[in-house]
Amino acid sequence: SPDHLGLEDVRAFQVHLVSKGISWPALNQTVCALRFFYGVTLMRGEMPERIPYAREPRKLPVVLSADEVVRFLEAVPGLKTRTALTTAYAAGLRASEAVSLKVSNIDSSRMVIRIEHGKGGKDRYVMLSVQLLGILRVYWRLAQPADWLFPGRDPSQPINVQVLYSACR
Repeated sequence: SPDHLGLEDVRAFQVHLVSKGISWPALNQTVCALRFFYGVTLMRGEMPERIPYAREPRKLPVVLSADEVVRFLEAVPGLKTRTALTTAYAAGLRASEAVSLKVSNIDSSRMVIRIEHGKGGKDRYVMLSVQLLGILRVYWRLAQPADWLFPGRDPSQPINVQVLYSACR
């Protein structure tokens, strides 16, 4: 009977479920049920906190080689999109931060890029490499952006971040 089982029996049951290949969400659902059963139904207040939730193991992200990154960026159609993705990659920006860049955010004298309203609404500076500065200068000469570094169809607005996402497909 489950009311006669102790904490070690519950842990053994969890190990058994993992060995059978249960998914992490299903395992956590089982833990919720066990915690409810022991805490509410059997009124064993000390037991629920001692039944741990499962933590899904973190997987390392796929990291592209330098050659793969170059091939990827060369395959992106359109100067504006390719330059925006190159800027995002070279400066470590989020796509939303890259599309929101203004020409005035590029400080070539200090070799930094000012990111306004990044994650959490915070401003920050990121390093501007010499190679990226060269790419941005070529882009600026060809595209002649006025306010936004990567303007959208309406020049008073930046390019939509979805344009970058779809270029990656």
